[in-house]
Amino acid sequence: GEVDADEDGYMVCEGDCNDSDPAINPGAVEVCDGIDNNCDGNVDEGFDVDGDGVADCNDNCIDTSNADQADGDGDGIGDVCDACPTISDPNCATCGNGNYLVCHVPAGNPSNVQQLCLSLNGALNHVGNHGGCYWGVCNPSQSMVAPPNGGTSQATPHIFEGEIKYASHFFEVKPNPAINEVNIHLHGHEEGAKLSIYDKFGRRLLTRPVDVMESHFSIRLDDPQFVNGIYFVSVSSNGECWVQRLVIAK
Repeated sequence: GEVDADEDGYMVCEGDCNDSDPAINPGAVEVCDGIDNNCDGNVDEGFDVDGDGVADCNDNCIDTSNADQADGDGDGIGDVCDACPTISDPNCATCGNGNYLVCHVPAGNPSNVQQLCLSLNGALNHVGNHGGCYWGVCNPSQSMVAPPNGGTSQATPHIFEGEIKYASHFFEVKPNPAINEVNIHLHGHEEGAKLSIYDKFGRRLLTRPVDVMESHFSIRLDDPQFVNGIYFVSVSSNGECWVQRLVIAK
């Protein structure tokens, strides 16, 4: 007779659509991962906040409908929800009247930074021709001699630290999309590592040190600043920075 090969309590004749994986069966809970987990013939059902037909775990604008997923600058944020759809930098932010925030870092005097609000051409020229200058709000760890135009954000502005690497083999972020909590699984890091979560404008919302012996921990997302949308989780260690996208869908 037929056997339950993966020992999940369901055989193929009982609707198990993958009898080699115990996590997939008619009694499983559907998660957003591109797989029909509950064998109902649908994939990622219930995970489409904006109703555009693209599952939240793959949607580059989770809270704004964009079935075409257009991303002209290739920064992982869809054009319809990207503050700077032509600038391939997740830290890019606007400051009104079609202008862009740029942090000017004077050569030889990096602590004397200035927050600038420039036209697109001016910003492109400044970042391209002044070494050390970057898009977005100035890193608060540096002394700022001029406040951002229009005041500061309630969140702490920041930029990714170290050489950025988009690699899932270094750490995992689950579940993704997340609701009220996200679990972090690390696969090796140096002493002095740090984890941070940024919003899609590059503002740092949370940071915590990661002990060298710490390989798994959870982060609560109950804080009101964690609204539905796209975020970036970074782990910086020994001068390098690994980044993964996190979707929050409450």
